[in-house]
Amino acid sequence: MALRFAYVSQGKLYIKSGDSPEVLHESPFARGIHDRALELQRRHAWKTGGSEERLIPRAALWGAGAGSAAMVRIDFNSVAS
Repeated sequence: MALRFAYVSQGKLYIKSGDSPEVLHESPFARGIHDRALELQRRHAWKTGGSEERLIPRAALWGAGAGSAAMVRIDFNSVAS
């Protein structure tokens, strides 16, 4: 039976099974939280003067990526069985 274990590295969860390469595990729960936070930020940007309410977004002018994705970061910090 191949040894199977999970570990956390730089806030991401990886699963390793036997000799196969490790696989990054994407949590559907964490993805849902992330997507919901981005949607709420987008919907309420007009209240706070965010980039979504501008006539020409800063990203279009300067080629900058959307900073909102980096603001909503979900990290794993432990693994339990």
